[in-house]
Amino acid sequence: IITTSCTYQASLEGFEKYYSDKNDINPKELLFECVRVAFRAREKYYQIHGSDNKKYIGISIGPYGATLADGSEYTGNYADSMTFGELKLFYKKRIELFLEAIDEEEDVIFIVETIPCSKEVLALLEILLFEKRSLPFFLSVSGHPHKKGCIASGEPLNVVCSEVNSLYLKEFHLYAQSLLVAFGINCTPPGQLKSLISIATKGLPYHRILCYPNSGESWDSDSHSWSGKYPFDDLSEEKRESYSFVDGIPLWYKSGARIFGGCCRTYPEDIKKIVEILPTLSD
Repeated sequence: IITTSCTYQASLEGFEKYYSDKNDINPKELLFECVRVAFRAREKYYQIHGSDNKKYIGISIGPYGATLADGSEYTGNYADSMTFGELKLFYKKRIELFLEAIDEEEDVIFIVETIPCSKEVLALLEILLFEKRSLPFFLSVSGHPHKKGCIASGEPLNVVCSEVNSLYLKEFHLYAQSLLVAFGINCTPPGQLKSLISIATKGLPYHRILCYPNSGESWDSDSHSWSGKYPFDDLSEEKRESYSFVDGIPLWYKSGARIFGGCCRTYPEDIKKIVEILPTLSD
């Protein structure tokens, strides 16, 4: 079981801008508190239930667009106006702050999620695999809501997987191990996942594949609201009209995914259902 920190959108730059007129708030300490609350929650759990079974903390690192809070994380359209070096500098500062906040805590991983474009994927991998080798991590891209087999930017996932695999092989040659624990797809309409998982399974044979879609609703960045539902044609006809994303778990397991969860507009009851379904599935 992995509990994630509330740091997906958190950045020092964002806090400094938002709290610029509030002298009693330290942006760096606020960022650290976003991390520490996850560790306090784990400690409270251990006090109540014991610590025999490890509970991991996943430090969430969302895309650059998430820190802008303008919906661009769902398209990655900002990447065209940023250099590779600018993206790396942003992430390197952010990762260094998170490592400082983690201090000496154990059983911690990075969860790099909802990455919409290949430029960001490569920038993050260069840092986490070669420049700031510190913690194991998951890396998850977001899928395009309409284009089959593509990530949010419209780039083909098979090309992204090829680039990821090349960097993994380079890392393994240098260190004889990899910090990239799993690769996956998240915050994507459930109806797009089956093809994306199949592509990732074939393109990344050395990695576990994870998936945690959104509810299937569409985000409107102007009204800041969710509405409607994308089709989920892989389901039986009677389920398509009022589906839950959990209905897709058997399909995605069969396609190669082995780590599951939920993203936007999914709830604890959904995770409970996943826990109930997984033991019924097998190779």
